[in-house]
Amino acid sequence: MHQYNCWFSRFVLSCGKDSTIKLWEVGSGRLVKQYLGAIHTQLRCQAIFNATEEFILSIDELNNEVIIWDAMTTEIVAKWPSNHVGAPRWLEHSPVESAFISCGTDRSIRFWKEV
Repeated sequence: MHQYNCWFSRFVLSCGKDSTIKLWEVGSGRLVKQYLGAIHTQLRCQAIFNATEEFILSIDELNNEVIIWDAMTTEIVAKWPSNHVGAPRWLEHSPVESAFISCGTDRSIRFWKEV
């Protein structure tokens, strides 16, 4: 089962325990792109766009990393250690700044500023 996060009203991002992040066109139900490289097996998974919708962020549970893809090319552009004890469970990107937070199973919140 995939969890859904809306991107405009034309597209939907889904993320499942099959370790694939998919971008779907809502009107046709057509699969537009797939983003691979982050392992999701145990926890609720999530994939989000950054504020400019140029990048997609998600968590790699196995390696405890934040993974960032170029939304257009589907290439991984960054892998950052999450600095959480255990895998992060939630990501939220600022709607106005190049920054996001991650929340972990260790009950900590990390602030990330993109430079």
